[in-house]
Amino acid sequence: MTATVIAQQPRPIGDPVTTASGLRYVYLQKGTGVRANVGDVMVLHGIGRFRSGKEFWNSRSDDEPFEYVAGIENVIPGFAEGMTYMRVGDRVEFQMKPELGYGDHATKDIPANSTLVFDYELLAIHSQTLSKLMYAGLGNVDSTLSVLRAMPNLNQYYASVDGLLTDAARAGWGNAVNSEKVLKFGISLRPDAYRLYQAIAVQQIQRAGIADAITSYEAALRLNPRKSKDQKEDYTLATKTLAKLKALK
Repeated sequence: MTATVIAQQPRPIGDPVTTASGLRYVYLQKGTGVRANVGDVMVLHGIGRFRSGKEFWNSRSDDEPFEYVAGIENVIPGFAEGMTYMRVGDRVEFQMKPELGYGDHATKDIPANSTLVFDYELLAIHSQTLSKLMYAGLGNVDSTLSVLRAMPNLNQYYASVDGLLTDAARAGWGNAVNSEKVLKFGISLRPDAYRLYQAIAVQQIQRAGIADAITSYEAALRLNPRKSKDQKEDYTLATKTLAKLKALK
């Protein structure tokens, strides 16, 4: 998967295109900004619908834009390809056949073998990102984190929560301890990010660190704003898990 842009002629608004993979897209709004390169953080609004028009997801309804680390995060094929066609300011509707979406795997909101329609608007791109630094050096987690902590200008790099979670997952391949190290580093940069606390709590449970996990879940609950649907669901799950952990003490 890559976010390297394939040169193409601009398409006018309303003129549908079908790519070699079968991805169908049409511009609803044309921007004049840049496209993303690998490691850039893309900030987007999105609406997900079935072909019937029934909506299953809408970041606009809660005014909660989401982030995607271009070419690094593990996403569905249609989204990965579609992002290579977008500039900042573009709003594009994509239709994805099942093999470009979730295929024969059902999710909580999407039945298996569903054709999906997504409406994405690219709000911003952050190019000087922590994800790029981490992506290049996670072969040795300890040395990478040591170098990053010593950087005098580290605060100038955009630290995406989604990027940190992705980096932690990558670091944990084969060694779960490394995942927790990256998450702790992420919390030092983004102490307001409840999702990082929830993620590290899961790692702490896996190593039987119940007391640490309790502390992390308590922080996650304290920081969770409970505005969007996802945030409310996270809060409910963390509350239930915390109660079970406390019962073990």
